[in-house]
Amino acid sequence: MAIGLLFLAAQFFRAPINKVDNPEVYLDGIAQSLNMPDNVHAIHKKACYDCHTDHTNYPWYNSITPINHWMYSHVRVGKKQLDYSTLPSKRDKGFNHKLEEIIEELEKGKTERFLGMPLYSYKWTHKDARLTDEEIIALQDWARAQLRGDISVVENGE
Repeated sequence: MAIGLLFLAAQFFRAPINKVDNPEVYLDGIAQSLNMPDNVHAIHKKACYDCHTDHTNYPWYNSITPINHWMYSHVRVGKKQLDYSTLPSKRDKGFNHKLEEIIEELEKGKTERFLGMPLYSYKWTHKDARLTDEEIIALQDWARAQLRGDISVVENGE
């Protein structure tokens, strides 16, 4: 009984949410500022942006405390590691390092089940975030092109 009352009382203490008012315009702006082709932007939307931008699409169970606190913490850590919202402003310092990390984390995710990006726990609840080899290559090719300073990235690796 006491546990039930504690659980009920906890529902009044919600974690902050990570959302913007007009997500499509916001996310399209990020893609444009980072010279992402449409296919790369679509991959980022389904597998990266929830934890690495100022806009998270929350599942229904985020309305349950303490899950919402866990998710808030998870997103906060994800944004600390890589925040696409601020990445364009870092072209002078730290930008190349973040691109190198993107390439490395995607590579780890291909070979190590519980390591790399997207996180295993995220893929477990977001089946569309399970990237194909072609999608991983597209993301890595985009990051490599950014490292070279090639802003004319061609879609689908052509």
